[in-house]
Amino acid sequence: MEFDSIWCLPLDAALSRNERGAGWSEAGMVADFGGRKALLKRQRQYFCRPLWNGLRATPTFAREARLMGLASRAGVNVAELLYARHGSSGRMILAAAWIDGAVSLAAPEAQSESRLRATAAQFVRLHQARICHGALYDRHVLIDRAGVITLIDFEKARRRLTPSWAAIGDLARFIRRSPWLTPEQIDLIVAAYHWRHFPLLRVWARFWR
Repeated sequence: MEFDSIWCLPLDAALSRNERGAGWSEAGMVADFGGRKALLKRQRQYFCRPLWNGLRATPTFAREARLMGLASRAGVNVAELLYARHGSSGRMILAAAWIDGAVSLAAPEAQSESRLRATAAQFVRLHQARICHGALYDRHVLIDRAGVITLIDFEKARRRLTPSWAAIGDLARFIRRSPWLTPEQIDLIVAAYHWRHFPLLRVWARFWR
């Protein structure tokens, strides 16, 4: 498929548009992306300025694609990346496979102990790779019909200096944005982290309450 034809695809169940400076990003489901359903992100002049790149403007979609790849190689289940390209006039496209029948961890029926343990295992792999998701909310944790956990939406992801810093940033955000979590459930998630690999997390865990 050509860039311009993908750009013009209609978005079903479109999400609200994000704006940053003079740029914007929008996303939604595409029913037929080369014969498959996909989550399609369209962006124009939508940049980030990472420290590793000397604060130079970097296309946000490129960082997201790179960190999805890093997370996948670290053993984290991420949505299959189908397309990531930079077009003319500051346009950018990223497409990932749609997960049919999946529910998010925000759904009460998805919040069983076994699924929380499986979710915590994905978090640990992500953070061992020093990747901070940056938007680790319950709605970005999907469970498919087979019970497989997939992390989605890496738009705000970035590398941290240590696994502990990656974990602390994400877990603090996850707990804050998941009011349904009980203290026992939080303890279950934190217990999945081996203190030898996450020494600062042990200190943080004493004060999260």
